[in-house]
Amino acid sequence: SEIDASAEKKGALLESLKEKTCELSRLQALQLAYDLESEDVELCFQKLMEITDDTRVHKLFQTLNKDSAAHADRILNYMQGARP
Repeated sequence: SEIDASAEKKGALLESLKEKTCELSRLQALQLAYDLESEDVELCFQKLMEITDDTRVHKLFQTLNKDSAAHADRILNYMQGARP
């Protein structure tokens, strides 16, 4: 599935960064965190909407989706104020 492929891609990326973390600038690290945080939020929510009709589950995941999006926004806001 798209979610599994994305998770594998993220795992491979994070594994490759283990030895290179000192090579990342602060802004590069923040950009990576933002990209990782924001990438799957909408994808997961869309997939959930396709697989269930339970409105209680939808409401729960809408809340989680908003929380994840808010976290990505906080990273972006911090990144925009950060110095290289």
